[in-house]
Amino acid sequence: MPKDKKDDEGILGQASLSDQDVQALIADLVELEKSGTLDVLIVAVKKMDELLQYLFQEPALYRLMAVALDGSLGAMKQLNAQDVIQLKATVQEIGGCVGKSMGADALKNAKPLGIGGLMAALGDPDVKKGIGITIMILKALGKCASQQEGSSSA
Repeated sequence: MPKDKKDDEGILGQASLSDQDVQALIADLVELEKSGTLDVLIVAVKKMDELLQYLFQEPALYRLMAVALDGSLGAMKQLNAQDVIQLKATVQEIGGCVGKSMGADALKNAKPLGIGGLMAALGDPDVKKGIGITIMILKALGKCASQQEGSSSA
């Protein structure tokens, strides 16, 4: 079936964009590229079907992701380009590390831990390192909360 010319025009052919609109769009794309966000968006779009199938299989995860996305959009407004680059690198490193270390069924196969199991787990060097990382995250969260309290009372 031959394509007609209208099919080839795509969305840009249907939109009336001024030179100023195109320049603003390019400036936004450049900023997204500099911050590393464009790469993340491209991967997300390419993997969207797979991601949505996974999210819809787990309703609790779907709700959690919705809350996280809503909150992260507000948080991202407070970050500059360098902050976003550092955050992206941190999330990629943590996500990749956890993803490689845990199998797909790790959460389903997790066993409940009692006090004895917790005490035994605290002897594991990997658990100790994970607790150290968690404490660093909690410290940063507490510092941020204190700064916000200070700025709101001023």
